[in-house]
Amino acid sequence: MILLLGVVVSVGFGVFRYIPIVRQKYAIQKQMEQQNQVIDEICSLSILIPELKEQKNQLEKQLLPFEQKVPQGRNLATLWRQVAEVMNQCGLTDQLVQPGVEIKSEQLCSIPLTIECKGSLQQIFSFFQSLQEINRLIRIEQVTLDRGTDLNSGVKLKTQASVYYQPDESENG
Repeated sequence: MILLLGVVVSVGFGVFRYIPIVRQKYAIQKQMEQQNQVIDEICSLSILIPELKEQKNQLEKQLLPFEQKVPQGRNLATLWRQVAEVMNQCGLTDQLVQPGVEIKSEQLCSIPLTIECKGSLQQIFSFFQSLQEINRLIRIEQVTLDRGTDLNSGVKLKTQASVYYQPDESENG
């Protein structure tokens, strides 16, 4: 009887104590294996960090000219002043710079422009070259040159262009 009681106690210990401990040990081993795999993956990816930092620095350097040519906010007064100065420096007359309806998006906005003036072909080409030097992205979309009937009056320029800007954060809400 005592022997039977010893066997029952041993089986009870095995069933209620030992087996749960073995299962828990197995679960912990599995979890450790998974964690070791994650650690190995982190180590292999951490090798890429210096290279990624260098790529980030290069991309930021490439982005800098864009941010300078496509400013935050419209800054139309500065743009009108710059275009007027260029037209005056080139000796153009009958000047008109007229904005159209803005095209807005979350990342990039544009304002269509109509630019009209009068001058010689050399003055007009000088005007376009000087526009390229303005620190603002202006895309010329259409150019019309009209000589008119009076050959001594020069050439009338009518240009459709677009100027771009990044919306202010306050505009995005």
